[in-house]
Amino acid sequence: MQLDVGVSDRPLDLISDRIDCVIRAGEIKDPALIARHLGDLKFVLCAALAYLANCPAPAHPDELEDGHTLVRYFYAGSTRQLPFLLAAQDESISIKGKYFISVNESNALLAAAVAGLGIVAGPAFMLQPRIDSGELVALLPAWSPPTVPLHVVYPANRHMNTRTRVFVDWMMELSRNNPHILPPRASLPVARGEFDQA
Repeated sequence: MQLDVGVSDRPLDLISDRIDCVIRAGEIKDPALIARHLGDLKFVLCAALAYLANCPAPAHPDELEDGHTLVRYFYAGSTRQLPFLLAAQDESISIKGKYFISVNESNALLAAAVAGLGIVAGPAFMLQPRIDSGELVALLPAWSPPTVPLHVVYPANRHMNTRTRVFVDWMMELSRNNPHILPPRASLPVARGEFDQA
């Protein structure tokens, strides 16, 4: 088997773009698509040591509104900025805050975090290895960004070939063994945009 992989946060039209399947984060609302729930992505809040050298780590989410710089995320094809959502027990907070840079692609979010351009909220599978290595520092451990449902998606009106079926089964297995993806039954998903990988 060979994989041709394209990475983009731009929503893709699987049928017109002749794509077998995508990995998509967020709610799946298109009835022309079949979605298999892989699990729910965990998110973390963090910043680089270089950033924290000039701005002490926040003690409460309210401090993110003033006195800190965020790296914001916006939907591809739009200028709509996503707020930081944080929850602790029965309390939840939506943070807009000021930003120096906003991005619309997950790898750019990671690069901005490592460069010390501000505080980021992003997928744990991308950020946690950098936290473990000491490049990034986890912030506000008592407050968690919401999880995001992750699906493998393919067109409902197209016969699934053997290669696609093997790929889907492989993705199901990978997600079961990934510590940064919660099993579908273990979490309450909240939609938060899209990450497409074809």
